[in-house]
Amino acid sequence: MLETLVGYLPIALVGMVGIFVALTPLRLMVKYRVVVPTNVVHIVQSKKSTISYGTGQEGGNVYYKWPAHWPIIGVTTIEFPVSNFDLTLDNYDAYDVDRVPFLVHVVSFFRIKDTNKAAKLISTFVQLKEQLMYITQGAVRKVLASHDINKIMLDRATFG
Repeated sequence: MLETLVGYLPIALVGMVGIFVALTPLRLMVKYRVVVPTNVVHIVQSKKSTISYGTGQEGGNVYYKWPAHWPIIGVTTIEFPVSNFDLTLDNYDAYDVDRVPFLVHVVSFFRIKDTNKAAKLISTFVQLKEQLMYITQGAVRKVLASHDINKIMLDRATFG
């Protein structure tokens, strides 16, 4: 009886290896499948194309995020919000036309209109926010430095 079971052992091992090999692609597909959440767009870049995934996007809202180091099928992704996001300049040093220093608190709101174009110019959302922060600081300096502090204080709504 034991000899009969030992005879079936190689067949069982081959069968188990076969099942493992057959299920490996399925496990990989489940592991690398990404469902894009609402109000976010994922820009997926491969060697040949750039496709947007998310709600209402051309590619749908599901894709496979194969690692970039895999040849031919590897991709890189960049995530951007499609809703408004804000940047805050808190206690920012500003000057009026007479170089009188004062502190301002500025909140600016942004929305990315063309996410594919943004993905070509910027590699991460953090980098985009840093660049927008510098642009906001420059705009605040330019606008406030061309007016008197009294006018700025009296016409706050205009400067908003």
